[in-house]
Amino acid sequence: DHRDLHSFPTRRSSDLNESPFTAFEQVVNPEGYSITYRNIPTGGGREKYKELLEQISAEGASALVIFPDAEDSMFLLETGDMLLDFRMPVYMLNRSGEPMTLDMVSFVSTDPFGDGVIVGRLLKKNNCRNIFMLLPENPMFWGRKRHEGLAMGLRGENPAEKIDCRSVCLSGRETGEELKTRFGEIIRGYEKPVIIAVNNVYAACFADTAKALGYNSPGDYSLIAFDDNPLYRSYNFTSMAIPFHEIGEVFGRLICDKSWLSSYRGSVSIRLNSRLIVRDTFQP
Repeated sequence: DHRDLHSFPTRRSSDLNESPFTAFEQVVNPEGYSITYRNIPTGGGREKYKELLEQISAEGASALVIFPDAEDSMFLLETGDMLLDFRMPVYMLNRSGEPMTLDMVSFVSTDPFGDGVIVGRLLKKNNCRNIFMLLPENPMFWGRKRHEGLAMGLRGENPAEKIDCRSVCLSGRETGEELKTRFGEIIRGYEKPVIIAVNNVYAACFADTAKALGYNSPGDYSLIAFDDNPLYRSYNFTSMAIPFHEIGEVFGRLICDKSWLSSYRGSVSIRLNSRLIVRDTFQP
């Protein structure tokens, strides 16, 4: 039983943190599996990718586990046909939660809609009002689903108790003065507004602009951010964090539990919700 697993990408090339890789190793290593990390050769086109897949197949790996960087997804979709005749099971992390049509790939996915519902229910439970969601004018799939889920969670089971959430859409071209005007109107015009940021970039934009105006959280406003990007940890945002450790564990269990046998190829699909990490900017 040749127990070598191949994983894309290497840790050095990934914008993921170490957590999923470490958790993956902690599950599979005791079962006798070794892991070889490779880079997804997006810059080399189909030929380089084909060459790498053929090499992995020839080495007799037990499975291929793909942890895409944010920019890898389109390349993987465009070259998905190359996995149809791949000899071993293929697992992939779907970070956006958007359905991906790769027939021979099993997925562990995030659940942006469900995460939005969780935040909406939390706000409803805490009797929050004056809720604003920051998002781009043309949000990606995960942004739309977080917004839709938030609205669903605020609605609850009784439509008569629906709590409104106002959208604040940004183009990304606003000047600092324009941001001060828009965000200042929210903080001054509404009692203790609650800001829901579609990701940490938007959360930091609001926090930095508010600070420049002399406002801080949680005294003047509350804030919850989706994602928990380590680059923004100094802000101490209360955040919905993608469960990267659990994702690594699930990939490991799928392999060790023999769910990768040929009869299951491409049929496994698991969604994992993010978890709330309470820090300074929102206290339930």
